[in-house]
Amino acid sequence: MKDFVKKHKVFLCIFTLALFLRAYRLDILTTFGHDQGIDFSTVRDIILDHHIPLIGIKVSFSEFFQGPVYLYILLPFFVVFGTDPLSGPIAAVFVSMITLLLLYFVLTKLDGEKTAIIGSLLYTVSPQFIKYGNTPLYQHFTPLFLIPSIYLLHKSGEGKDKKSKKKNNITALLAGFFVGLSMETHFLTAPFCLSAILFFIWKSKNWFTKTICFTGGLIIGILPTLVFEIRHDLLNTRYFIQYITSSSEYSPSISNKLATVATGAGNFFGAENKTAGMFMVIIIAFSLLAHNKKAGEKPSFISQLWIIQLAVSIATIFLSNNLGWWYILPFWIISLFQLSKYFADNIKHKFAQVLLIAVVIMNVLTSTQQLHQNHGYYMPDGWSMNKIKKVANIIQSDAVGWQGNFNILSLIEGDTRAYSLRYTLETMNRAPAKVTDYNQNNALYVVYKDSLKSVTESLSWELKEFSPYTLGYTWDIGDNVFLCRLDKKFN
Repeated sequence: MKDFVKKHKVFLCIFTLALFLRAYRLDILTTFGHDQGIDFSTVRDIILDHHIPLIGIKVSFSEFFQGPVYLYILLPFFVVFGTDPLSGPIAAVFVSMITLLLLYFVLTKLDGEKTAIIGSLLYTVSPQFIKYGNTPLYQHFTPLFLIPSIYLLHKSGEGKDKKSKKKNNITALLAGFFVGLSMETHFLTAPFCLSAILFFIWKSKNWFTKTICFTGGLIIGILPTLVFEIRHDLLNTRYFIQYITSSSEYSPSISNKLATVATGAGNFFGAENKTAGMFMVIIIAFSLLAHNKKAGEKPSFISQLWIIQLAVSIATIFLSNNLGWWYILPFWIISLFQLSKYFADNIKHKFAQVLLIAVVIMNVLTSTQQLHQNHGYYMPDGWSMNKIKKVANIIQSDAVGWQGNFNILSLIEGDTRAYSLRYTLETMNRAPAKVTDYNQNNALYVVYKDSLKSVTESLSWELKEFSPYTLGYTWDIGDNVFLCRLDKKFN
């Protein structure tokens, strides 16, 4: 044990820092919003109904569904922690730390311990990867499967003898399986499938056989969704095609697409600064070309895969009309690999040393500043899981008698239906009425900010449906967040 600690002491320090940055004030800094409320309710239904779904949650912007693997990962945490909302963030922390271990292992195997240490450090202090690590969301879990698939893709190209070729085919199948699992968490992994096939074509004479094996593994990985599709006449596929067709009607400008990419680069590598993020991507590209020209060497596996994924990502950017910066996540993951390799290869050079220190310091400063916030990363100022639980406790105590027939409304989030608060109340056996039944309730609890005017002057559909009403009571939740109870005025 002492030898293990001594050998990996630097990584263990990084691992400890990563755990702190992701778990610190978790009930305040995690995001608990619309998506999490729906996801958690679905997991709770699985526990109560003893029914494992073959499909995931419907996406918020269209009618098609994600795969179910994300829900499968959340499930044991909600079983162990009794459906407490904090179960989701705990799962996110766990997944993030396992991902860090996999990243360290894979980078060590691909390019040595020096690269692995640098990559682990960049992953640890990145503001975006920290958000991935404390907030459960579909795309936040994809690196867990994407990183081992990269390693398996590399292993599938080793050896030339007959025995190695057979082993490589099995490894290609496993690579496809992990890519399939990654796609089951979020479809944004799909472009990586093309990258894998292009890699086989580039590097292997028996690329067709490997592609078949890879595809077989992919099918096994997405089997739950395939079974669902077969049972429901390709329902999800038809919805997805419908979404692609409708989104083609809107085409953002090239400058808007580049700005979106710059946002992603900044979030992952540049301390949430677009300019710094794009500078890091440019450094990767130019250092790769300069190193290969100077040394006269063939590109390493990481470099080759980065080039392929860059080409695939550019195609994705130009073909997509509804691009979010997270949609090219495989590119950001492989860019982390290549950036780590660049620093490791050039660590003796002054420029690389200064740049690495600057990148780490910038990301650490941004990440530690965010530790002092009073809300979740994607939540309004002052609104957090902690506050949601506080509001739920107040409603649970107050909603008795005739007020027990109640509903809830949020005027501080983008989602007025307050699914996160609904979930919390359901776990307290004090469920509000349906989101369509505001005109049938005796009381309406409204979360708002700053002034009661935001309620009385609101034009929300829910308040119009509930009216006429009188003000029953108000509670100060803190940080300019308030709760009021509106009582139905009966004629």
